[in-house]
Amino acid sequence: MTDRIDEVEKLCKESGHWKIAQQLIGTAFVYAPLGVEGLLKYLAAAKILDRAESDEMRRGFSTGLFNLRGVHGYTTGKEELQIANTYQDDFKSTKIEAMLPTDAKLQLRIWR
Repeated sequence: MTDRIDEVEKLCKESGHWKIAQQLIGTAFVYAPLGVEGLLKYLAAAKILDRAESDEMRRGFSTGLFNLRGVHGYTTGKEELQIANTYQDDFKSTKIEAMLPTDAKLQLRIWR
């Protein structure tokens, strides 16, 4: 997976599209067949999101997570809290924080 991302980075930097490509890659990660929880347990993908230079990819990932919910009505934040708690529980169960600190910061931003 890392080789593919590195190749995309090379091509997109040459064409000047690396910033948007990172956002789209991050968004695509949300729709992985493994699901979000499975993706974060897949260390290669989690390490890509954890790279210091992957801010735009993490931004795309966060946006994709928020957009998964689709159209919604007014719930006084109850549904958002439920979604955040689900990701928080999944994150804690993976114990990924010690291995991937940047990814941990992304997770914390999502729950708040």
